Amino acid sequence: MASIQAPAAADNVDPIYEWLDDGASYLLRLDLPGFKKEDFRVHVDGEGRLTVIGHRKPTPGGGDGKALRLHKTFQLPNTANLDTITGRFDSNVLTLTVPKLPAVAGAAAPAPQAMEEARVAGDKAADQEDKQAQETGERVAKAAEERTTSLTARSKEAEDVKKAKPTAAAAPPQPSEKSRGDHQDDDKARADHREKVSREATRRIEAARARVAEAKAKAERERQCEHWKERAMEEGMKLADAVSKKKEVIATAVAAFTLGVFVSSRLFSRN
Repeated sequence: MASIQAPAAADNVDPIYEWLDDGASYLLRLDLPGFKKEDFRVHVDGEGRLTVIGHRKPTPGGGDGKALRLHKTFQLPNTANLDTITGRFDSNVLTLTVPKLPAVAGAAAPAPQAMEEARVAGDKAADQEDKQAQETGERVAKAAEERTTSLTARSKEAEDVKKAKPTAAAAPPQPSEKSRGDHQDDDKARADHREKVSREATRRIEAARARVAEAKAKAERERQCEHWKERAMEEGMKLADAVSKKKEVIATAVAAFTLGVFVSSRLFSRN
């Protein structure tokens, strides 16, 4: 029974090429070593894209005859006549002749080589932008993943702590009988001490209130004593003033009486 071998993977070929301009036509030359004329074909679409497609089958028996694959696209200028393209294959070189349109034959036009280089440069720039965008997206995704992992870890840690707290509270160490007795004695001693302190504080408060009341009574007595002194002094002054006035009246009366007696005696002596 014959064995079936899997077809060998084909190598993609990126051929060396050049563009020439002879005034009336554009010439595209591609170096295709290892290919035969029947291994490739040329296709041009309505947008002016010229595509060379080739495929060389592997040579039986191995050696250097491995499978080759070719797929290369070129953008033709607007001045190219897409209907009259011709080609020839000679000494592993494919030469494609692309005539110019009659109205622009001999006139200056953008070289296909420059156009191709510009297209390649644009493709590279687009690839570079895509690569940068992909790298940026990967960094953002990685940062988001790290953040999500961190939040998940924190949430799990908080949940573990939350679960651990009720467990610790639910199973406190059971005190022994001696410890409970000592604890009760301590509570009683603290209660007695608080009661003693409360009684002492009440006694001091009552004593302070008594001292304040006594001081107020003493001040009131002193105030009344001062008031009576002032009244006594005022009454004494009034009495002294009255006595002084009476003394003057008495003295006047005595003087009048004495004068009357003197006058009477003189009158009686004359008679």
